[in-house]
Amino acid sequence: MDDNGEIRHIPGAIRLVTAAEAAEIFRVKKLTIYRWAKQGKLPSWRVGPTGRMLRFAYSDIVALIRQRQAQPEDAKRVGK
Repeated sequence: MDDNGEIRHIPGAIRLVTAAEAAEIFRVKKLTIYRWAKQGKLPSWRVGPTGRMLRFAYSDIVALIRQRQAQPEDAKRVGK
């Protein structure tokens, strides 16, 4: 953060989003995001002092969306 309380972009930094933000991007429930993380379909990062909070790299979300878009219509469900 700068002196004005604004968050500055750090070049080369990984942009992490919460499960709620990822769910909004995919238009699914937050539980679906947690399930995908547990199944290894969406890589996650454990953060916080206890490591209980999950965060997701925005670049991984974009990659999964592109992967799904490249699949035939009948296989667009994640995990197929």
